[in-house]
Amino acid sequence: MGFGGAAGMGFGGAAGPGFGGASMMPGMAPLAPIFVLAHRGGRTSSADESNDEIRENTEAAFHRARRAGADGVELDVRQTADGELVVVHDVDLPGVGPVHAARRCELPAWVPSLGAALDACGDGVVDIEIKNAPTEPGFDPDQRVAHKVAALLARRAGLARRAGPESGASSPAGSSKPPQHWLVTSFWPETLAATAGAITARAVAPEWLVDFGLLVHPALDAATLLDRAADLGCTVLLPHWSRTTEGLVERAAAAGLTVVAWTVNGPDEVRAAARAGALGVIADDVAAAVAVRDGG
Repeated sequence: MGFGGAAGMGFGGAAGPGFGGASMMPGMAPLAPIFVLAHRGGRTSSADESNDEIRENTEAAFHRARRAGADGVELDVRQTADGELVVVHDVDLPGVGPVHAARRCELPAWVPSLGAALDACGDGVVDIEIKNAPTEPGFDPDQRVAHKVAALLARRAGLARRAGPESGASSPAGSSKPPQHWLVTSFWPETLAATAGAITARAVAPEWLVDFGLLVHPALDAATLLDRAADLGCTVLLPHWSRTTEGLVERAAAAGLTVVAWTVNGPDEVRAAARAGALGVIADDVAAAVAVRDGG
């Protein structure tokens, strides 16, 4: 499955809203049951010895995910003590301590900047999860990370526009649009609101749109957050796969939202999400999820 189907649908559905208008999500091939995002770059299979050599949330992991056939990747963003956006999931790193208290130069070389990670993801969808929870050390109540993510995406969108055909140069996608489709997600609603507001202020072109998605902890009832997600301008709701039901998907659609389920760990979970009507899954086992997507 690719994203080139003219009759396909975007995150907001066939005519659903994206941030600022119709979603810029490239078309989904209409016969494909579901699309696959590699969770932190994912893994291939338990028999793949390279899994032990490639860390999650690294440029190598993102390259491998695309080679394995993933339609895109999911990654995590935090900020260092000196204000750099880096891609790392855990609050603490062994031998370093809290990421938010460390300078960029103190982090291991395998931790990429957000910019380098986006470069490694290629075209397609990139789910940028902003890690910012009041229960975690380094909570960012001023939403500085959200504003920096918005600024970085705006710069990249602007560079793609200036590198379009009218400039005599060529963008990686061969057009004035960014070569990636960005889905900004967070468990914390205020972070999504801040990112959306910052992107509105920095909009560089009418065709530049970003989708937003509210992540839902499995301990919560995702259906009770549909109105909240819609009010935030989200086009995507991201419940745990075990909470992804046909009823939830139908109620989400009525609220103008599509559903992407996380984190699936095997083909049966991918099939369950697809049967429920989820548009996509965030998967650890990329090979297994891709096989289901392709009819396996």
